[in-house]
Amino acid sequence: MDLSPTSRPLDAAAGTAATGTHDQAVAAAAETAQRLSAAAVKFESFFVAQMLKQMRQTTAALADSGSAINDRVNDSALSLAEQAVADGLAGHSAFGIADVLVRQMLPAASAATRTST
Repeated sequence: MDLSPTSRPLDAAAGTAATGTHDQAVAAAAETAQRLSAAAVKFESFFVAQMLKQMRQTTAALADSGSAINDRVNDSALSLAEQAVADGLAGHSAFGIADVLVRQMLPAASAATRTST
């Protein structure tokens, strides 16, 4: 092993390169976690919207034929309202579905989060 002064800058550069690679890996992992979290929230929103849609259809089946819930004119507005409510609920983790999905798919990251808090 050569310990001459000229070999030390190369060693320092190699250490910097290794640190840069580690920083890139950490940044990539953080981006992946962020993308997964966003996808999990979208999934929770979709799930809640489907649940609300099914609740509305059940209510319509039980309602009188002249009820406003059975009016086809209101169908589009109710669908948009359901989606807006579902997006809001998912954005606030009201059901916690997104959190469970992230913990399931990134167990090491969620374990680190639990121990740090």
